[in-house]
Amino acid sequence: MRLVMLGSIGLTILGISPVLAVAPSPLPPQQSRPMSESMVQTGWVRNPPSCRGDFELLVEHLLEDLPGYANRANIRYGKLNHYVMISGIPEFEPLPLTFHPEKSNEPSSDPPADPKQVFFTTLVRRYEGRNPRQLQEYHWLFLTHTSSGWRFSMMYSRSGTYPQKKPPSPPRNSSEGTLAQAIRTWFRDCRHVSEQV
Repeated sequence: MRLVMLGSIGLTILGISPVLAVAPSPLPPQQSRPMSESMVQTGWVRNPPSCRGDFELLVEHLLEDLPGYANRANIRYGKLNHYVMISGIPEFEPLPLTFHPEKSNEPSSDPPADPKQVFFTTLVRRYEGRNPRQLQEYHWLFLTHTSSGWRFSMMYSRSGTYPQKKPPSPPRNSSEGTLAQAIRTWFRDCRHVSEQV
């Protein structure tokens, strides 16, 4: 496990005092699963757990499938030079919050609940012309439990070089980015598949 300093350049925009935050372990040397045509058209949740079940197991399944979902979202939104290769091992120890994450945009009749926090990384290859560049992105994800299962609430992200040569960028609200859209789609598919079982 590695400690990353999230200081005044970092979490000040979140209304949190500068703290030492736990970041996920370095990414393992593995490749994301290749996408088949049917996966691109319909989405794919491999061996889905119940979307109302164990939170940590659910997140592990999400991160296994996330590169494929993220790359389809990148294609859908025209980010053809952006490829998510792998996602890292999640960390579940929450940071104390002095703010309340925004409500999910997804429809739900449930009152807002305290969200769960997940920290994870993604390794991204970005092409600038013909030159590939690798980036490691650090994500702080909030998920809310509802009667129909877990739902995306919001996410903050930071970007840095890989291997790391300088501190990553300050956190930004990435709740409307393509990775967040991929997470929303995964939970939608997970709920659909769970209902069919």
